[in-house]
Amino acid sequence: MQLFGGLITGIAHSLKSPIFSLTGELEGFIDLVQEYKESSGDKTVLDEDNKDIVKDMRKWLGKMREQMEQISDAITAIRSQIVVLNSDEEVTFTIEDLIKYVDILMKNTLKQKLIILNFTIKVPVSIEIKGNFNSLVQVINNLILNSIDSYEGKTNEIIEVVIDKKDNHLIISVIDNGKGIPKSIQNKIFKEIIYSDSEEKNGLSLFVSYSNIKAGFGGEMTFESNEKGTIFNIIIPI
Repeated sequence: MQLFGGLITGIAHSLKSPIFSLTGELEGFIDLVQEYKESSGDKTVLDEDNKDIVKDMRKWLGKMREQMEQISDAITAIRSQIVVLNSDEEVTFTIEDLIKYVDILMKNTLKQKLIILNFTIKVPVSIEIKGNFNSLVQVINNLILNSIDSYEGKTNEIIEVVIDKKDNHLIISVIDNGKGIPKSIQNKIFKEIIYSDSEEKNGLSLFVSYSNIKAGFGGEMTFESNEKGTIFNIIIPI
């Protein structure tokens, strides 16, 4: 239930942020409509002034359309996977499903932090995975949040999510060029509950992530980290 709650929280955030922005943009558009209404009967107002108002209206409409598309994406996520989200049972899903939901749930956070998320898929997206979909999405999102945190407020940085296959195992790698994990805790992160700032907000430690991959998929997690960045690998048998 904790993982279900975490995913719902992510969806709620995906809706709340664009709705909040849309409210402000709508107020701005209403002000412009009123301004245009008042100026249209004023002979002292030049045509160029009215054209500028119309130009601003189009700009606000463009912003509102963008927010509405984000809301639509989040609603699509809820509608198409409502059965999965209400169950912790094993289900069969594709890599395409996984990428779509990670992208939808992380989109607003990445936009706010001005961080770029790149996906590199080296296997067919139709490959099927059996396990707890909700859990895997949450683990990947947690790793992405850790990577964002590692940049310590820097913007225009890149996080890579690489999906590859070796032998009979799917390997999902989350890669950043952030500050790295302190050596003093590297041997503890899969053995003890150690929270970074991002993990504390997300409610899911690396220890819990590791446990979920082990229990939910019979998989493993590994990592490499130094002062130049960190690579986390989720290894799942398929």
